[in-house]
Amino acid sequence: MSFWKTKIVKTRKLHRCAFCGSVIPVGFNAEYNHGLHDGEFQSYYFCLFCEEFTGKYECDLVDGFSEGELYDYMDEICTCGNRLHPIKHDIKEGVLEFDCDDCEIVVKMSYEEFFKRGEKL
Repeated sequence: MSFWKTKIVKTRKLHRCAFCGSVIPVGFNAEYNHGLHDGEFQSYYFCLFCEEFTGKYECDLVDGFSEGELYDYMDEICTCGNRLHPIKHDIKEGVLEFDCDDCEIVVKMSYEEFFKRGEKL
C-alpha cells in the first residue's frame, strides 16, 4: 500500500524547505508533502518558490533530493560573461541573490523577475 498527498498550508511554526534549505516563517504558505514512499513514511515542506520552480522547470525528484539541491538547478549569467551562482533566497522578501566568483558582484532579483526571464536554467 502506498499513498502521497500534497497541499498548500499556512505554517503555524517555523519549517525548513526541504529543497532549498531556507526557513519558512510562521504564517507563510508552503507546500506540505506527506505519504508512504518506498515503504517509508515521509513528510516535508517546500517553500512556494521551490514548489513553483520544480514544476516550471520539471525537476526530476522521483529518486529523491537533498536540502539545498535547488541551487544545483540554477545559474544566471553575470555582466562580465561568467556564471552567477545562487547563494540564497529570502522567502519573506521574495528575493534571490546570486554572486560572481570573478568580479565579486552580488545580484538581487525578485522571484517575479526570475520567472519572467523564461529561461530553462
